[in-house]
Amino acid sequence: MQKKVGSFILRVIISHVNTDFDALASMIAAKKLYPDAVMAISDKQETKVKQFLNIYRDTIDYISDRYVEWEKVSELIIVDVASLRRIGAFMKDIDLSGVKITVIDHHPASEDDVEADFSQVEQVGAAVTLLLEKIEEKNITFSPFEATIFGLGIYTDTGFFTNDTTTVRDMKMAAFLMEHGMNIEMIQQFAEYALLPEQQKILNDLFVNMEQKTINGLQIVVSAASYDDFQNGLATITQKLLDITNVDAVITVVGMKNHVYV
Repeated sequence: MQKKVGSFILRVIISHVNTDFDALASMIAAKKLYPDAVMAISDKQETKVKQFLNIYRDTIDYISDRYVEWEKVSELIIVDVASLRRIGAFMKDIDLSGVKITVIDHHPASEDDVEADFSQVEQVGAAVTLLLEKIEEKNITFSPFEATIFGLGIYTDTGFFTNDTTTVRDMKMAAFLMEHGMNIEMIQQFAEYALLPEQQKILNDLFVNMEQKTINGLQIVVSAASYDDFQNGLATITQKLLDITNVDAVITVVGMKNHVYV
C-alpha cells in the first residue's frame, strides 16, 4: 500500500536499495516486532521483488521512502544493512543527530557503518533469521503468507542452504516457518531467477571482460563494464558469473548512469 506519511509517523523501518527478498522479509519481520512503525521501501528493487510487490502490494503495508518526512522521524530501524550509504544517496542530507537508531544485520562490519544506539550484527545466512528468532522468543503470531515471505528471505540469501554463509540457525528458522504454513511452491516460483535480455547482455560482457587472479591460493575473477542506463539485478548477475566460472570469488565493477556499483 502506497501512501504519503503524515506528521504522526515517528518510527520508520528501512533497508538497502535494490531491495532483495531478505531485505523485504526483514522489514516485514521488524514490523511484527515494532507494530507502530512504518515500513519504507526503496523504489529500486530486484526484479523478482518488484514482481512480487506488484502482485501483493495490497496485502503489505508499506510506503515509498520518497514519502517519508525525515525531519519528523525520531527512531530508525535499519535491517539487512548497516551502511547509510547503501540505504540511499538521500541519507547524506538527513540530520540523524536526534534519531534513535537500531541496526539488525548479518554482513561483516565496515568503516562506513552507522553509529547505532542498538546493534545486532551476526553473520548468519539471512538477516531475517535474526528477527525470526526474536519473533519466536516473544511468541508473536504471523500468517502463512508472512511465513512464506520470511522463507523467501532465508532461501534466496542462503542459496537454498548451499551458500557457505548458511548456519544451523537459518535452518532452524526455516523449520519454524514450515510449522507455520510456509508455502514452498511459492518460494520456488519467486526464488527461481531467469535473466532478462538486458541482464544477460551484462553477464556476457562481464564474462568477456573478466580477468582471473590467484591471491593467497584463492582463484578470484575480476570484471568490469559500463552502461548508459541503470539495470537491476547486478548481484544475481554476479552470482551467475560465479556459477559459470566456478572460482572462489567474483568481483564485478559496473558503471550505470552516474554511479559505479561493486
